[in-house]
Amino acid sequence: MKITYLQHSGFAVEFDNFAVLFDVISTPPQMDVKKIYVLASHSHGDHFSDTIFSLSNHYDATFILSDDIELTATQKTDQVFFVSENNNYDFEDFQLRVFGSTDLGVSFYVETKETTLFHSGDLNWWHWYDDTDENNRAMEEQYKKYIAQLSGLSIYAAFLPVDSRLQNAYDYGLRYFIDNVHPNIVIPMHFWNDFASIKKLPAQFGTDNLKVLSIHHDNEVIYNS
Repeated sequence: MKITYLQHSGFAVEFDNFAVLFDVISTPPQMDVKKIYVLASHSHGDHFSDTIFSLSNHYDATFILSDDIELTATQKTDQVFFVSENNNYDFEDFQLRVFGSTDLGVSFYVETKETTLFHSGDLNWWHWYDDTDENNRAMEEQYKKYIAQLSGLSIYAAFLPVDSRLQNAYDYGLRYFIDNVHPNIVIPMHFWNDFASIKKLPAQFGTDNLKVLSIHHDNEVIYNS
């Protein structure tokens, strides 16, 4: 399994015969596979771009989109599947379980023959310093409810937001996820090119049982096994 950080919350996860791409908003580096699955968690511009449809010029591409995404006539293709929260889907190379979000859209649990992946999309503990205590408490409760739904799932690699706009609360969601879901690998995302803000994460959260990956620049291979 090879994981390449693309940009923002975008990743390419390559296996022997196919690749799974999450929240692509930029053109990914060339991949050594013919078949790809492109997943988009919601319609926000930092998670979905019609750039993805040009990938069908180079690969056998299947597009798996949250059902809040509305396509224009020029974007429509027979290879688009819309998915929604609390539903399961079987594709040729993996099974997909779709969970909710504390913002727009959904989050994804992907189970292949080799491994399991969880991409949060905008599912996060959004604790805003300038919001009301009431709203922040409601967000905390909502986030913890969604994480409880993951209880009992084996998650090898989890892609989780660490947004520095939340200031001291930037790691609330990541910390709670680690403590309650226990993934093997954590990959930070949604940090708005603020690479300096995530430098301390591996040392802060890494243990014998958990590896937190470092990211230094766009289109970087961050994991290869």
